[in-house]
Amino acid sequence: REVDNTDSLINNYVFNSDKWILVKEGSSSNEQVTTVQYKYVIDTYNTTIVSTVQVFEKETNITFGNQQLYMNPSTIKFTFNITSYPFSKSTNSLQIVMNAALQSTEKVACSYKEFVDDQNNSQYLKIQIEDRSLFGRFIKFGMIDGREQVVSNSLLDNIYGGKELSKSTSDQSYIGLNIPYYTKYALLDPDFSVLVEQNTARDQANSICTNESKKLTNAQLAGIIVGGVVFLFIIGAVAIYFFTKKSDSTFALKLRKIAK
Repeated sequence: REVDNTDSLINNYVFNSDKWILVKEGSSSNEQVTTVQYKYVIDTYNTTIVSTVQVFEKETNITFGNQQLYMNPSTIKFTFNITSYPFSKSTNSLQIVMNAALQSTEKVACSYKEFVDDQNNSQYLKIQIEDRSLFGRFIKFGMIDGREQVVSNSLLDNIYGGKELSKSTSDQSYIGLNIPYYTKYALLDPDFSVLVEQNTARDQANSICTNESKKLTNAQLAGIIVGGVVFLFIIGAVAIYFFTKKSDSTFALKLRKIAK
């Protein structure tokens, strides 16, 4: 999405999943991290998007720009490298829209989500079903034309479905990564983790629950399986959901649209 300084939509580009090309020389695997790289070329604008997905097996510190970022074990890190784009105006910006979704395989559960600004270097998305959370970190800077610049991140749920996105056994959010005007390239670096929480989603004040979930015992709730574990296993096998045509995965991180 290309938007102007009032957030009005100027251009919109929807990815065709068949046009993502695996970059073999950019893909690798070792004991610490599995890396898969894909490339997408938008011929109309002569713009290339390279998406590098890394799954960390062990806790790791990485450097992005001038900052150190800590990666938990099983963290999934995305790096988007976008070449030049013909902006309609120099006051416009690009917005990469990411869709993060978490779904339980059970019919009885509670869900909860929030988008938090830590007033420091990052903004966080948390989607929780029972005791499992999908935790997304969106750092508030990117490498723009070789310089570290502020990159804001916006919750776009109201544009893509609003309250209809949230159900008791599944929830999702759309996050816009807002890239200021540039001439050469933009580099962004969000990451996601699946965590086990001490408190369940039904303990949250604004959670959404099926009626039956309030009647379940703790032992019964322990039997609820969240599909995030399945997703992480698939990632480890170097099959990235959002670049495939599979639709039966219960946990999806999908790059939906980019401002073009």
